[in-house]
Amino acid sequence: MGFGRRSFLAIASGGLVAVAALSLRKGGEEARVSLHPCDLPPHQSMIGGRTWKAPSQLAHHLRELAQLGRPLASTYLLRTISPAFREKVMLVTAMANACRWCTWAHSRFARAAGLSEIELKALIALDPRDFPRREWVALAWVRAFMENAGEVPAELDEEFRAILTPQERACVLASHKAMFVFNLTANNLRAMLNRLRGRGDETAACGISL
Repeated sequence: MGFGRRSFLAIASGGLVAVAALSLRKGGEEARVSLHPCDLPPHQSMIGGRTWKAPSQLAHHLRELAQLGRPLASTYLLRTISPAFREKVMLVTAMANACRWCTWAHSRFARAAGLSEIELKALIALDPRDFPRREWVALAWVRAFMENAGEVPAELDEEFRAILTPQERACVLASHKAMFVFNLTANNLRAMLNRLRGRGDETAACGISL
């Protein structure tokens, strides 16, 4: 079962704590992300998208987001990776989490960052011929991480580490983690609204919003 209204308020409060922690985090170590057991089956059916299932799950991801505060700030303020690249990472994450709201919003942010309709649609198939190699490796890494319970094939992981700088990898992971937290929060809110309207949870479409 997902969170109720009281638990959702706890999510929102925890998000504010994470945002405050972003400015306090010092760098130095290799950026890392991981999944929580509640992110995976049997806890997640993906009907209506991946959602928060337990306070420990929320705490796990907020802690990792706080640890990625410096690269997240670098992504937005210094543009260590381009806005277009950032939005590609976020869209791949949103689609993997079956988050309708975030996919809708970030497809529009991606257009504002200069992505064409062809480039947006290419994110669904993720054909390596449609992307610069370094971008494809990063996007494929994120999708593999999401689809394989946090496990990335060794060959892909090695290329991810070789083709991007440590700063770029950190920005990719920070963009992914920020999107992950927003996805689950949005899916919880959407499920809550659907229940209040008597609709129940709907199977989420996870394609690009056109």
